[in-house]
Amino acid sequence: MKKDRNKLARKAEQENLEKQKKIDNELKEVTKLYVDLKGETQKIKRELLMKDDVLRSKNK
Repeated sequence: MKKDRNKLARKAEQENLEKQKKIDNELKEVTKLYVDLKGETQKIKRELLMKDDVLRSKNK
């Protein structure tokens, strides 16, 4: 009976480690996507500011 509990505890611990590893991998992917998106957002903002500057200089 004690062996069964130990076996179940080890199995549960292994499952938890696998779940944690999966969560860690998903978090890494989401973080990478966030960083990529943030970079694209900054790039678009810079482009819009440059276009705005060009339009303002033409209107002067």
